Amino acid sequence: MGGETTELAFTVMGDAPDSLIIDLQAYAAPDSNQPIIIAKKDSVGIYKYTIEDISQDYRYRAYYKAVHFWEVWEEISSPFYAISVTDRPVMEDLTITITPPSYTHLKPIIQKGNQADISGLIGSSVHVALRSNRPLKNGALIINNEELSMNINGKKAAGDFTIKEDGQLAIQLQDIRGITNRNPIPFYITAIHDLQPDITVYQPEQVIELGSDQTIPIHLQIEDDFGFSNLQVAYEIHRPAYIAMDLLLSLFSIPIDDPMNVNQELIHIWQLVELGLMPEDEVHYHFELSDNDLINGPKKTITNEFIARLPGLAEIFTAFENEEEVILEEITYSQEELEAIRENLEQLELDILKQDELTWDQQQDLQKMLEGVREEFRKMKEIAQSLEALQEAADKHDLFSSDLLEKFNHLQELIDELFSKDFMKNLQNIDEMMAEMDPNKLQDALQSLTDNMERIEQELDRFIDIFERIKAEQKIDELRTRLETLAEQQEKIHDRIDRTNEQTDRSLFSKLSEEEQRQVEEFSNIRNEMEETAEAVEKFHKESSDQLTDLKRDPLMNQIYADL
Repeated sequence: MGGETTELAFTVMGDAPDSLIIDLQAYAAPDSNQPIIIAKKDSVGIYKYTIEDISQDYRYRAYYKAVHFWEVWEEISSPFYAISVTDRPVMEDLTITITPPSYTHLKPIIQKGNQADISGLIGSSVHVALRSNRPLKNGALIINNEELSMNINGKKAAGDFTIKEDGQLAIQLQDIRGITNRNPIPFYITAIHDLQPDITVYQPEQVIELGSDQTIPIHLQIEDDFGFSNLQVAYEIHRPAYIAMDLLLSLFSIPIDDPMNVNQELIHIWQLVELGLMPEDEVHYHFELSDNDLINGPKKTITNEFIARLPGLAEIFTAFENEEEVILEEITYSQEELEAIRENLEQLELDILKQDELTWDQQQDLQKMLEGVREEFRKMKEIAQSLEALQEAADKHDLFSSDLLEKFNHLQELIDELFSKDFMKNLQNIDEMMAEMDPNKLQDALQSLTDNMERIEQELDRFIDIFERIKAEQKIDELRTRLETLAEQQEKIHDRIDRTNEQTDRSLFSKLSEEEQRQVEEFSNIRNEMEETAEAVEKFHKESSDQLTDLKRDPLMNQIYADL
């Protein structure tokens, strides 16, 4: 049988030599030179020779040549014998077609039998088609010890399987004589996994404060190897600690216009107004991105949790005022520092009049004073940035009237104009005069610098006065905004109460009660704020201060509080 091992055995009658020569001739090439084969005698007097993995027909004989010339014979030989090899079925042609899952939209991969690796996504279908050298009776695909039958058509066979995991494939054939192929070549199956989708959140930040428009700009980067099926936002509304409510997880989808675009950016504006948020509510949310794997089911990637908080107006105004106090303190401190530096510079001017040149210590002191001026200049830039941030916060939360915002702009301009180009040139001139060691020029430069610094101190006085007036006016604007918001919220609550009936979900009444509780608390806070506002306004507008005091004490306020 082709591929098997065959043993040749001979015995000798009479005086047996130690070994015999084997003459082995292939029928396909009888005249070709064959190697000399020696068969040695074993312990029982038999001469043996083994042919491994035999693949063709042979004829053979054993012989022994005379050793001495006087012997009357030249050689002693056996007759020729024949070995007839029966062919096993073998694959003359093999084609393997790997078709990826339909959701990938990838084209089939065709490879020939000389490639021993079969790689494909899990869920890929593999079609095996072959042609044998002999007519076939049976064929099977052996995958990890599991046998799958093949369809037989004469010398052809075909079979299919699905890639589920790593493993080995062997192809077993049996021809119509019942003879099988020997030692089928193994093919190594590599199952490629569909990757987890990836999501990068550029916006929003992890924790944000909602503005008056209650929107969250969303900017995402999503990526997958084959595409997406869904992008969702899962969120819960967390009420303040003093309101006991069960958390309810809700979902909404962000549309993906081109699900097959495997790497794309998405921009979306999430409108939260419809959620009916109240001050101090927090929206805890995360993003869930699913791919389009239809074989094992879509894989989902979930981001970390994000928080969007709707601050109460009182909280916003308090934070705003605290930041203003910091700015005012920094301005006042800078004014005092500049005044002290100016006085030292003026003293230095007087000293220069009495001497021909600056001493080493005076030069060092002057350098320190100039650095102090530059440091205050840097602080003013930071204060300008803080003012700009305040304006942005006021605009985001719609805190003040346009008139008041315009006054904030004026403050910003005042800060920007404090340190003019001439002032910075003064500083540069002093550095140059010190290098030239010219007392007259240095004195002129110092005089110009101190004049500019005195102007800046006066401008800072003006800034502080305007700032304090704005803060007082801002307190009145705050009361107006909070009262208007309170009235709007109360009207919405009344409208929702009017629309209730016997079929209304009981949880709605609980929610309305909680909202009313917040209204009462806010009204109480506003009444307390009136007294503080009256004190802040009194310095600039006595009449407005008295009106606020009277309003707080008005019995009507007590009646409104009771009605709430």
